[in-house]
Amino acid sequence: AQGPAVSLDGGKSWRWLGREKTNFLVSEPEGKRDSFSWEFKQKGEKVRFAQGIPYQKADLDKFLEKYSGNPNLKVNTLAKTRKGVPSPLLVISGGKEAKNILLTARHHACEAIASYVMEGFLEEALSDSPMGQAFREKYALYAVPFVDLDGVEAGDQGKGRKPHDHNRDYGIPAPLYPEIKAINDLE
Repeated sequence: AQGPAVSLDGGKSWRWLGREKTNFLVSEPEGKRDSFSWEFKQKGEKVRFAQGIPYQKADLDKFLEKYSGNPNLKVNTLAKTRKGVPSPLLVISGGKEAKNILLTARHHACEAIASYVMEGFLEEALSDSPMGQAFREKYALYAVPFVDLDGVEAGDQGKGRKPHDHNRDYGIPAPLYPEIKAINDLE
């Protein structure tokens, strides 16, 4: 509703462009599409545009800093990605009879909104609220914030990748992606 997200500092901060610079068509006649306008103020100005506000590994690290002393959170490594980067596995401990829950996000790297949703879920599961405490008594939460971390960090779309994307890597004898193998191996 507010057009694309815009960053003027190389992706460190983002804001919405706004409706006044965005043209949304009620119906798309042949050759016409939704559009936006931007006026560059100086030669060589660098501006990033995105469909939504991105969420990178640095954003997760910033979120996790707030909980660094929380005894209910352990930050582990799920697997090393194909590029050799440690992919995080977050574990929120449960009670003695806790049932395991697996929460994953970003099988398709571009779907950043899932990271914001996961952050909210984790925040409540780690809180000292009555609901947070009750949750930890009943459940042990295993959270994989970025199934396709390489794609997220590269700004890749991820969906429909050849020969197949992360979401299509389940249920085959030899998964292409180490993260999927590791998820399959979780007990």
